[in-house]
Amino acid sequence: MAFYYIDNEFGLRARLLAEASRKAGVEFVQVRPDEFDNTQIPNLTRSDFLYRGVAKHDCPTAVIVERLLLNDSVTTFYNSPEIGRGTRLGSFVIHSSAGIPIPKTVWSLTRDTSVLKRYVDYLGGFPVVIKVLNSSRGAGVMRADSWQSLVSLNDYLLRSDQVFVLREFIDVGVPAHSCRAVVLGGQVTVAYRMQQPEGDDFRSNAGKRLRQRTLLTLIEQEQATMILSVESLGLELGAVDFAYTAEGRLVVFEVNFPFAFGSVLTKLQYDLPGAMVAYLQKKSSWQA
Repeated sequence: MAFYYIDNEFGLRARLLAEASRKAGVEFVQVRPDEFDNTQIPNLTRSDFLYRGVAKHDCPTAVIVERLLLNDSVTTFYNSPEIGRGTRLGSFVIHSSAGIPIPKTVWSLTRDTSVLKRYVDYLGGFPVVIKVLNSSRGAGVMRADSWQSLVSLNDYLLRSDQVFVLREFIDVGVPAHSCRAVVLGGQVTVAYRMQQPEGDDFRSNAGKRLRQRTLLTLIEQEQATMILSVESLGLELGAVDFAYTAEGRLVVFEVNFPFAFGSVLTKLQYDLPGAMVAYLQKKSSWQA
């Protein structure tokens, strides 16, 4: 029994998972994408666990290695190996189809200015938000406050190789803040509020080291929304980013997998690495 962890770096997340594995009597094997030998691919079994700890935009090769190691037997946080081959854009479409309360979204931009104006009207007018996919910590989240700024951004993005969506702006007030709920095995295990201390930044998840975090208690209906947001994507683990509008409406922004949890959840005194290893051990025995 071994926990195969994909990441080039042996950072805090890796160290926490390695320690959790050791306590559970599970061998911890770090797979470094930059050193991976494509001619020597191990055949992972049901007793082995596989987890990619780095996002695609930080290490595209890690996704390739994960797909090479995925098979019908190995134990993961996916409902099936095919889930590991999905895309971020696809997750937004799935959430929309599942009736999850996401911001109004336009799935692509257009060079036709008359259509672009209809998009803005559909989203409730300015400001609107452009989100570049496969990015994190606020990078690639842009706010257009006027037609002039949107047109210039639109021209640039349509000539880039990025994938992005156009969304309504969710005004949560000042300072900017949002919330995160961690779902594991069909349960919300921890939820907390993230607040941006800098009043002039509308992105609640920018300035990673400066963000203030406080624990949240979600009501049953809110927990059900978090769980559906993760499970509708075929995931058994995920961090759901969401917020409440000034009117109290809950809006789900996205599900993150993988996601950062090292220092954040340690400060909140929640042992997610231990819970992750324990869950995979149980799942492995269920599949026996």
